[in-house]
Amino acid sequence: MAERRPLRWMDIADVLRAEILSGQWPAGAELPNLHALAERFGVHRATVATALQHLTAEGLLEAAEDRRKRRVARRQAKSRRAVAFWEDPAWREPRIEPVGFRVEAPPPAVAARMGDHPLLHWQTRQFDGDEVVALSDAWYEPTPWLIDFALHPEGAFYERLAADRGLTLGTCHEIIEARIATPEEQRAFRHPGRAPLVVLVVQREVRAATGEVLEVATLIDRATRYALEYTVPMGSGPDAPPTNPKRRRAKP
Repeated sequence: MAERRPLRWMDIADVLRAEILSGQWPAGAELPNLHALAERFGVHRATVATALQHLTAEGLLEAAEDRRKRRVARRQAKSRRAVAFWEDPAWREPRIEPVGFRVEAPPPAVAARMGDHPLLHWQTRQFDGDEVVALSDAWYEPTPWLIDFALHPEGAFYERLAADRGLTLGTCHEIIEARIATPEEQRAFRHPGRAPLVVLVVQREVRAATGEVLEVATLIDRATRYALEYTVPMGSGPDAPPTNPKRRRAKP
């Protein structure tokens, strides 16, 4: 008889994932400790730890009060970024933490679109309660209103950003890619362990109706807390949607 192959971390993750999704472990339930799970599966504790790290990265588990344990994550709403960050119904306790705030020379890619002169460089971490859900790195023309807003962010942003310069909003263009967070980004997100963290990288450019660039920004979103929603025209008949459907304007 062939000797049974030892379980790998992905085998353990598959079993626990199925149990969680089936409701065997309800939201908020605390999993047994590493020692108990290692005995159950007949593997080393390090193998179990790796499985738990990956399930945490998937958003199925979260740290319990005892940081050495994991519990089943409560179902979390996902943002579609259709309204301002602090007005988003997906967040229970939204807040913005400034990370960098200074007027300086922009990099060449930004200067090519906004002009080769000092701009306001505003970097933030965006939270829902204690969880970091996004990192923001943005460039703007420095104005007294914007500097005050960056220090005390609340209320409508893009409408006021345009109106402060006597302009009206035009378009928001975004390119979105998914990738694994870098070690530096994982630290900024306070991501535990060595399991990969999937993020959405959003390259955003906001223009006024005149074509003037109001913002060039890079957003790095925690993928488990965001959902993309879009409409693609697919017909050519009289009932087909317009070729340039109106898109929701994203907010910071």
